[in-house]
Amino acid sequence: MLNVLLDVSLARLLQCSTVAILGCYLLTIVRRLYFHPLAQIPGPKLAAATLLYQTYYSFAGGRSRFYQKVAKLHEKYGPIVRIAPHEVHLSDPENYDKIYHVGSKYTKDARFYGGFANPNSMFTTPSNEVHRTRRGDLNPFFSRKVVFDHEQMVQEKVKKLMNRIEGALESNTDLDVHHGLRAVSIDVITDYAFGDSYNLLDQPDLGSEFFTLVQRLGPAAWVFRQWPWLKPMVMMMPKQVVYFVNKPMGFVRDLQSINQLIASRKSTSLHGRTERPTVFTSLLPTTGIPDKATRTIVGDEAYTILTAAADTTGNAMTTIAHYVLSNPKIYERLHLELKAAFPDDEAVLNYASLERLPYLVRTAA
Repeated sequence: MLNVLLDVSLARLLQCSTVAILGCYLLTIVRRLYFHPLAQIPGPKLAAATLLYQTYYSFAGGRSRFYQKVAKLHEKYGPIVRIAPHEVHLSDPENYDKIYHVGSKYTKDARFYGGFANPNSMFTTPSNEVHRTRRGDLNPFFSRKVVFDHEQMVQEKVKKLMNRIEGALESNTDLDVHHGLRAVSIDVITDYAFGDSYNLLDQPDLGSEFFTLVQRLGPAAWVFRQWPWLKPMVMMMPKQVVYFVNKPMGFVRDLQSINQLIASRKSTSLHGRTERPTVFTSLLPTTGIPDKATRTIVGDEAYTILTAAADTTGNAMTTIAHYVLSNPKIYERLHLELKAAFPDDEAVLNYASLERLPYLVRTAA
């Protein structure tokens, strides 16, 4: 009799729980559609009701193409479109400077940036005040003076790529210049930020596997954004399990964990060993083992710096090179300007001279 009562009670509890969850979800949808502050903004009802709309188009086709869907939504609904329960997209470019400027009152969306799985970095910090503090910690390491101080190191990395290109031309073999330019960016930033370059330029494939993993981080961001509770679970899972389930997610986990270990190791042997300051040494205590909070912040900053160098800077150089080489007029004008400034083919193209070339600066801007 007791067993029967228990079975009935458990079944009843499960039934009530299911009804309660579904009821809460339906109430949430009703609120988003009719009582939300964005309810009057035009856009698809499904996008207003659930983030799954955005997640679907992010995964559709195996690559992130939601921005293409957003463009179509603007054609249908106009310059202001609600693209998610808590998001509005504006198509008028004049709005950019009104929102994104120094001293802006607008903060970053914690829901969106939480998907990048590094909540303690400057890039993902929602609060303007905290962001300003973290940016202040890093600003001195990306100043004009620092660029000049490290120019020799940058020149060495560029020379490596040039040697690879010349070797490919002489042997009539293919070389992936896109990966080469990204490798320059990664080797420079890892040398400067960590004091230990990844040396992707020395690898036969120019770090192809590294960049493939970085490119595949997009799906991990979509997953973490849709289901934010997955991120801490992934970070606690054994490495082999994470890599089996999703290799890019495993890459995120290892990248942050490895950098935290590097931070600990560098901190214990920092005094008297580092020849020049790095981003790591600026964020770590000069003596002793950094606490857990510091290791977490450093790991997140390292993750951001690496992925930014691989994608933002590396892709920018590739895009500029592509458009210059595909436009004979631009190429010719740029070539003439550089030839006039550096008549000697063996001369080093130093930064101080390059930044005074107006057409080059406009082309790269």
